[in-house]
Amino acid sequence: MRDTFGVEAVQLLDPTLGYGKFEHLVLNNTSTGLIFPFLLNTSKEATKRAELISRETATPIFKHTSYTATFENSPRHWLTNIHNAKYVVTDSFHGLALSIIYHKNFFVFCADPKKFTRLQSLLQLIGYEERFVTSEDDFLKRKEQLMQPIDYARVDIILKKEQEKYRDFIQKNIK
Repeated sequence: MRDTFGVEAVQLLDPTLGYGKFEHLVLNNTSTGLIFPFLLNTSKEATKRAELISRETATPIFKHTSYTATFENSPRHWLTNIHNAKYVVTDSFHGLALSIIYHKNFFVFCADPKKFTRLQSLLQLIGYEERFVTSEDDFLKRKEQLMQPIDYARVDIILKKEQEKYRDFIQKNIK
């Protein structure tokens, strides 16, 4: 940016994380005790990974019925499902961001290596790169480590600092 346009680039949080917790959009606060698979890749391989985590954690997977797929498949329902899940399995940047916002234990897969840089950058920012799972074997080898709860007190300190940076930048540069 500096070389081409003479502008200093500033790395900021995605607006999803800069905004807040979206509590006013969550439909209810009823824990489901389920794994919520927020997956862009709906291949058999992605489904098998979610099923493996279900077996290994003894936690059922949220399954859409024809009713929920038709009538409960809005962004508010997604927020609520993540908010109320026990675990989130995701290959989506926003699935990861919302898992962090709602303090969920999560497992990250890569649906598209070209898009993984956003996921990787966010995982590095919060210090949880090890939550990226490359395969079923990888999960099984590192299960004990992956099952450790995320230290959200530490993550929240990092996010608060980054949110302040985000808001300051917006205030100074958007008129």
